[in-house]
Amino acid sequence: MIVLPHWRAAGLPYLLGYGKNVESAAVAAALLAGALTQLFVGSRRGLGAGALLAAFGFTLVAARCPVAPLLAGWPQLVAIAILAAVLGIGATEAAAMAEGAGVRGLLPAALGMGLDAALVTALALAVLCVTVGPPLLFIDVFHHGEVLSTAVDLLRGGRPFETLLWPHGLHDTGLAALWIRATGKVGTSPVALAKASCCALGVVSAYVLARRLLGSRSAALSASLAVALAPLLFAQRQAVDSAEWALGDLGILVFVALGFAAVTSRRRLYLVAGLCCGLAYLFRLETGVYASLAALGVIAYRELARADRLASRAAVRALSGGVFRFAAGIALLLVGARLCLGWPGAAWFAYTLGDLPRYHRDAVGIPLAWPRRGVALSPADSAFLATVLARLLLTLLLLVQALRAVLAHRRERPRAKSPRAAPLLFVALFAGLATKSALDRSDPYHLLQWTALPLLAAACLAVAAWRDRRSWGAGRTALALFALLLVVDFGSLGFQLPDLRSAPAMVGVARQHWRSFDEHVTPNPPVGACADRMFTPGETRIGANRRFLADECAVEGLLRSHGVRRLVVADSAPWYDVRFRLPPASRYLALQRAYTPVRQLELVAALRARPAQALLLPLGYNAIRSFDLPDALRVPVADAYLRSRRKGVAVTPTPLGDLFFWNEPPAPPPVARPGGELPRIEISAELVTYQPATGVLFARGWATEAATRRPLAELVPRNLPPGVSASLEIGLGLGTATGVWRQTGWELVSRGWRALPAGRALTLQAVTAGGAAVPVRLDLSAVRRLGALRGGEWDGLGAAIDRAAAWGRADRAAAAGSWLAGLRER
Repeated sequence: MIVLPHWRAAGLPYLLGYGKNVESAAVAAALLAGALTQLFVGSRRGLGAGALLAAFGFTLVAARCPVAPLLAGWPQLVAIAILAAVLGIGATEAAAMAEGAGVRGLLPAALGMGLDAALVTALALAVLCVTVGPPLLFIDVFHHGEVLSTAVDLLRGGRPFETLLWPHGLHDTGLAALWIRATGKVGTSPVALAKASCCALGVVSAYVLARRLLGSRSAALSASLAVALAPLLFAQRQAVDSAEWALGDLGILVFVALGFAAVTSRRRLYLVAGLCCGLAYLFRLETGVYASLAALGVIAYRELARADRLASRAAVRALSGGVFRFAAGIALLLVGARLCLGWPGAAWFAYTLGDLPRYHRDAVGIPLAWPRRGVALSPADSAFLATVLARLLLTLLLLVQALRAVLAHRRERPRAKSPRAAPLLFVALFAGLATKSALDRSDPYHLLQWTALPLLAAACLAVAAWRDRRSWGAGRTALALFALLLVVDFGSLGFQLPDLRSAPAMVGVARQHWRSFDEHVTPNPPVGACADRMFTPGETRIGANRRFLADECAVEGLLRSHGVRRLVVADSAPWYDVRFRLPPASRYLALQRAYTPVRQLELVAALRARPAQALLLPLGYNAIRSFDLPDALRVPVADAYLRSRRKGVAVTPTPLGDLFFWNEPPAPPPVARPGGELPRIEISAELVTYQPATGVLFARGWATEAATRRPLAELVPRNLPPGVSASLEIGLGLGTATGVWRQTGWELVSRGWRALPAGRALTLQAVTAGGAAVPVRLDLSAVRRLGALRGGEWDGLGAAIDRAAAWGRADRAAAAGSWLAGLRER
């Protein structure tokens, strides 16, 4: 069962579970809970009041939902609770963390740092080449296409967010562009090498975090060794995937880790922290914002929480100076990049700081199946629910512990303050700000994104607290951290006992990774009838990739035979622009990334200014046909233009999806021949959605002739109310629950409804392939009614939809007329 949320962001279409407002409230509630903890537990009455409230809350939860599914993830919850509880162990004054201490021993500090840097570099190269290695990819025209197309555009002089809309940042596009320049290869190799490079950078992040939190180079090196060797040591696939995911996550956050080390340093390197946060912003857009906010919180705490400066002019001056140096570091970095590279520009900031926080919702999420009475959860739902609760518990406990450490300063002597307060505060704020919409998303990857840094930091802080309590030496601390990081499960936020590979098996895996790396950096031989060079030899031996190569070759010939010089790929599959050597139709890699009507009209203007000859609705090979809502509801203006532009154009099924050669004249409609026994039509509506703000009714489903199982030739709405228009397409390829693509789908977009159809049904006329006309009743009883569209951006949306539809009809007529005129001349 889907529990619909009751919140919505201002100015945003009511997308299922857009929870940024809820996340902000959760962070504020966690901070308040930490403050109240100090007040309640100070007396028996307060502790009793808290226990009474907790008992009432648990009773309410048990009454509303079954407790068993929540308790199914008890190992993860207990693991996170223990890990966070250890953070509360205060460091003794004698065993406080030695910030910036040199290596104790015979080697000078400088030589020790040089050896550490050399070892970390060697570990990073080992991860890149043999430990993780660039994988042999199954094709993903969505994610791989975005990385590849933006990297190619960058090398051709394009500017981010001006020529193409970057989905992420330099961490995938920039690294892929560097590998294209280094290897001369365009295809899967730069994408795979960029991913492996992020894993290599994860070793650096682990070293920086452990070095800062433990004050020990040996412990930092043990952390780097643990994360670097884990993918090679583990035998079970789940553990390997978890380790590789953690490495990639830490690698993307490498500049966040560096900024964390700078802002929490004893020397208060706020300018350096600003430079690092600016790099983090360019490297991965949202992480720089989260890191900057966390750094500002640390600066405020460090400059205001001194007992001798509280509420004094000196404190205000120190805070102003710290914020200024931090902001100056960010400004210097961004201005320098602008002067040297020509970006970031206004379009970058307008999208990432304006459109993205307000309108973006990662597209592959679906609402979480929260346990309800009488509704059984699948094992996958239960496992995911446990991970969600563990993520929320980790974030909440980090915030509470951070606030406890901050409040404890007022009760301690100035020289006996805990050195962990500032690092813990940064980690807790970053974890809270980066928490995704956990309760309304069944999307494990994006839900767990940026969890590796808080989890690794919590592990380091826990070891540091236990070290100080037990007076451990450097060697024992390093060994304990190494063992702890090997059993931490980054993928499910719990603990695991790994099944280690044998030594020969490790050597075999390392050799396999090295062969993969060698394939990715050497030229690819031509494959297939089209002499495709976008796949490595190892990848071409994968059956799915071989089928994809053959399908691409068939579609390429079809495009060339119709003289297609520019192709509109309506959905997020920009791989095809690179593969078919066609220029992108607009700066939007996917139709759904133009959120507001203004942006949608911008997309339509780009399509009209640079006319294309065909439209592709991709299917399969990990293409995304629609995001969280259908295009007719999420981007109704752009969708109205495209539907009018292809109206009357016959669908050309291809192995890659549905092609519309929309410059060519329409095919003659089928002739309906009444009489005789009417065949039986099977029709179903799998998705029905109604948007009252626009009066758009969208439906999608299947329709076939029952006896022959053949698709229908035509499906037309009949007896529509006055003022209601409808566009119905038949013969589209749509996916089934089993992943099979069939060319029997239909989509209906109807506008002008002031209320839902009477009886929740529509009357249609179906025309079979044999010409028989059959009346059909389409049941719309399972309609999903969407909420209001709020915000000034959505005013006049109906007029914008009608305007775009009129442009589409005009462009369609003009293109078809020009095509016929050229045919007559020939």
